[in-house]
Amino acid sequence: MAEIGPDYILSGTRRTLDVCVASGILALSSPISIIAAVGTAAYFGPRNLLFRQHRFRPNNPGLFITKFRTTAPEHELSQNAIEINTSPKFSNLLRRTGIDELPQLLSVISGSMTMHGIRPLLKSDHELRVNAMHDADQKLGEDWQLYYDMLPPAISGPGSLLYHTIDMAEVPPPEVLRQVMRADVGYVESACLQTDMRLLSALPSQIGHTILNFLHK
Repeated sequence: MAEIGPDYILSGTRRTLDVCVASGILALSSPISIIAAVGTAAYFGPRNLLFRQHRFRPNNPGLFITKFRTTAPEHELSQNAIEINTSPKFSNLLRRTGIDELPQLLSVISGSMTMHGIRPLLKSDHELRVNAMHDADQKLGEDWQLYYDMLPPAISGPGSLLYHTIDMAEVPPPEVLRQVMRADVGYVESACLQTDMRLLSALPSQIGHTILNFLHK
C-alpha cells in the first residue's frame, strides 16, 4: 500500500526524493548560484554573502535558515519586513524568484529540511497564526500546530505559496491565515509521491512566469 500523509513525508521514499531533487537543482542551478554569489558580494561585500535567520520550532530551538543576502546587514533582524524597493534590483530579483533560497538545498541534503511541506516561521508569525485560530477555528489550529511540530521544516509549501498570491486588500487578515493554514494541513494529510511529482513538474514554468513578471515591471 502506498504511503500517504505524514507517514509519507517522514518516509525513506520522501527522503530519497528530497536528496535527488535538491542535488539535481543544485547541479543545474550552479551557474545561477555563482552569479547570485558574485552579485551579492558586489553589493554587500564578500563577508556578507549569506544571511542566517532564526525560525521558531518548539522541538528545534536551534533552527536557522540560510539565504543569499538581499538587504544590508544592518537590516537583517527585520529583513522580511523591508520594502522591496529599498534593495538593489538585483537583490529584488533573487528574492522574487526564490533564487535567494538556493543555499537551503544544502540543508535538504543534510536532512535538516525537506523540499515541500510547512515553511518554518519567525516566532512572531507563528504566534500570530496560532492565536488567530484559537477562537476562529481551533481544530484547524491544533492540526496545523501538530504537523508544524512533528514534520521537518520545508523550503516551500502550499501555505507559503498561497500567502504570496492572496490580495491582502481584498481578504481580511484572519481569513488569509485560515486559508494558508488550511492549505498546509490539506497538503500534509494528502501528501504522496504522485502529488510531489506533479508539484515538481510545474516548478520550471512557475519560476519562468515569476521571472517574466518581474522583468516586465
